[in-house]
Amino acid sequence: ALAAQDYYKSLQALAKQEGVTMAVVLEELFDEDLDQAIEGAKTTFDKGYFVAPPSVRIALASLVFQLGTTKLSGYHSTLDMVKQMRYDDLANSMSKWLLAQQAPNRLKRYQRLLRANKLGISDTYNLISDMVKGR
Repeated sequence: ALAAQDYYKSLQALAKQEGVTMAVVLEELFDEDLDQAIEGAKTTFDKGYFVAPPSVRIALASLVFQLGTTKLSGYHSTLDMVKQMRYDDLANSMSKWLLAQQAPNRLKRYQRLLRANKLGISDTYNLISDMVKGR
């Protein structure tokens, strides 16, 4: 694995080679990572992902992005709660996760999205906008 500085230099070289800015390269990398997280959520949570409300799908894809499919696959009770559409229970159970100590604010955002499971797409968008603004 490349050290962070070497990785950054290789991204700079790629941007120069492609004739684009670093912002474009980073945006493309993020888009690829996000696509992988969504596909990972579809695979990990199977039908539970497809029937979940928008806010829950966002939380599940974010969890895959953060933890990876391998780690999440080991959380059997999480998979069961998603299958059973027990999103509030899942949000409550996450307080016991190691992530609650390592990244408490991030975990609170996931919990907030899971608890917003009755919102439609428009209200989910508004919720995420508020969260981004720190509300």
